Amino acid sequence: IRLYGSARCDLVTQDVVCDWVDLSEQGTKTQTVTFSQADEIHRFFNRAQPAVRLAVDAPLSLSAYAALTHRYACLAAVLEEAVSPTIRVNQRNTKLTFLGTKDSDLFAIAYFATLPFTAGRTLQRHLVMLTAMLQTYDSERLGMPYRRRLDSFSHYLAQLCQRFPHQPDLPEPAESFLTQPLQLCLTNSRGQTLDLYRSTSFGLRQLSDLDSTSSQSFALPAVEELGPQLSLERLIEFLTGIQDWP
Repeated sequence: IRLYGSARCDLVTQDVVCDWVDLSEQGTKTQTVTFSQADEIHRFFNRAQPAVRLAVDAPLSLSAYAALTHRYACLAAVLEEAVSPTIRVNQRNTKLTFLGTKDSDLFAIAYFATLPFTAGRTLQRHLVMLTAMLQTYDSERLGMPYRRRLDSFSHYLAQLCQRFPHQPDLPEPAESFLTQPLQLCLTNSRGQTLDLYRSTSFGLRQLSDLDSTSSQSFALPAVEELGPQLSLERLIEFLTGIQDWP
């Protein structure tokens, strides 16, 4: 079976007999997956849809919505992995969910999702940091297929950063919504999650709002976006769960 570029979510696999599938773009069998047991077929064809979840520490107003969608439209013109998000808003925060069709697009989608925000510059530094982390890892400890995935990811990440060596030219964020703290989480098709980014001040605004009703004052610390405390082992575990790197 040749299966390049197809979504593998919620497919009916009853009575399906399959020994292997070809994931290569040209059908050259250079990227295949082999099944040794029948239940592996079901797991392969019924995976979770890859997702990027971005939480913004503020509710989304209509004017902020207009500013945000304008920025996304500008970025979509130059980033082919761009997808439209679903948006959920409550009184405290806004949650945007970007659904992808393959795991290998997750980091590009995450990059796209955060670029309209002031914190987007910080995420770019995180991507460079991830590449540096991987270079320190002894890939000989892994089997050859996993080593190839890590090599592919390192190459892919370097290319992604080169596509946007600097913050793209976008209108200044007149909306304070675009300067709010962020939390970013990735979920691959195996259901594994990776907390890629969290602003140090995320969630503190709500504490300040609650305290403002009392006689005591609550001073927020200076907003400085710091890198997530990602362990190298956790990153490796997430990346080796991705099978569709080019």
